[in-house]
Amino acid sequence: MDRSAEISAVAALLNRSGGYADRRSLVTVIGRHGLDRVLGAGVLRRVARGLYASPHSAASPAQLAARHSAVLTGLSAAKHLGWELLREPPIVEAAVRHHRPLRWVKGIRLRRRTFRENEIHEDICTAPLRTVLDCAATLPMDEAVSVADSALRHGDVDPDDLRTAALSLSSRIRRRVIRVVEFASGAAANPFESALRVRSADAGLTVRPQTRITTGSATYRVDLADVGRRVVIEGDSFTFHAGPEAFRRDCVRYSELVAAGWTVLRMPYRHVCDEPAWCLRVLGAVATLPTTRAPR
Repeated sequence: MDRSAEISAVAALLNRSGGYADRRSLVTVIGRHGLDRVLGAGVLRRVARGLYASPHSAASPAQLAARHSAVLTGLSAAKHLGWELLREPPIVEAAVRHHRPLRWVKGIRLRRRTFRENEIHEDICTAPLRTVLDCAATLPMDEAVSVADSALRHGDVDPDDLRTAALSLSSRIRRRVIRVVEFASGAAANPFESALRVRSADAGLTVRPQTRITTGSATYRVDLADVGRRVVIEGDSFTFHAGPEAFRRDCVRYSELVAAGWTVLRMPYRHVCDEPAWCLRVLGAVATLPTTRAPR
């Protein structure tokens, strides 16, 4: 293998493994002499015993955890798995196995945990199923549902396996986790919509994500719909609703829905994520509408 092929192979390995690789993995890909060559050329840097990374990259959460023989957990694991999150992890969350020492490390919250072999993903983070259960047990409902929805949307966990695993938990956390698991839906489009669905349920509405509604001239897919009350709830942000064409399209869409007998609420991102009391007040008022409203 020539030098350029070795460098390409190392780059591909680092990309697959979260920005770092252990000595055994590198030797498997490029051989012991190849590893000596790329180290001598400055292509890799040693970040811990037997652990290497790109020389110019900042330490990733996976690298920080690996330096302390830990694996990413909670929101840090969910982020590493590529799931969309309602909020970024405020600090790297990781865990060491029970037989390893535990110490304070700047920038990372370390805990001691016991894991089964199938609960670790590629020696980097907790496996998808374990990650969803951990987040459901520890996070607020909106964040926990956002994680579970993302895992289901990506097809990384099976709904039946998730329910079975939740039922097997200790009674101390089982009820909390089951509430998240039963509420989760792979149909949710994004974490913002997941949080809005939680707010709607807390207010007494029975909503379905990504519902198709046919009016007199078109069929629209709406974020959330309480079909019994004929209420549509849309999560609005500038990301997808900016510009004259989007404005025109939204005006037509919402006017058509109102003309067909639907009450339409447009909920801004900031209020949904940071002002839950306002959401509960507005959504709660709409929840008092009768469930047998006929189209106007």
